[in-house]
Amino acid sequence: MTEQSTPPVWFAIYDQATGRIRQTTYGMAAEAPLYLRQGEAWLVVDGPVNDRRQLVREGRLAARPVLTISKTRIKADGVDAAVIEGLPVPCTVTIDGEDTVVTDGVVELTAAAPHSWSVSIRDPFPYQRFEAVITAAEA
Repeated sequence: MTEQSTPPVWFAIYDQATGRIRQTTYGMAAEAPLYLRQGEAWLVVDGPVNDRRQLVREGRLAARPVLTISKTRIKADGVDAAVIEGLPVPCTVTIDGEDTVVTDGVVELTAAAPHSWSVSIRDPFPYQRFEAVITAAEA
């Protein structure tokens, strides 16, 4: 009698508290616990996982939410604003190459003269990476 072997599977290692995926591995399911750190769990998945776009919620893969900006074109009148709300606190936002730590969850850009900014937020977990160009034009 021959012993049937279990085929290897893809599994994602993730933080149980946040759902953040640390790695995806192809191997024997029985070996998955060997990869775990404290507070982590594993989940069998269909193939490699994109940890920049996915997380684990309620025991299933889910898309990481996307940050939104109110608008990318504003009037250069010192009043009109482009706003990003709901940022994780704290969060590092890069504006024209300069890092700024946001502690209230909101970024608001206004300009009194025409200007363009390049804005990026590298890893605002649980959100996906964010990049935008905001332009202030003459009113």
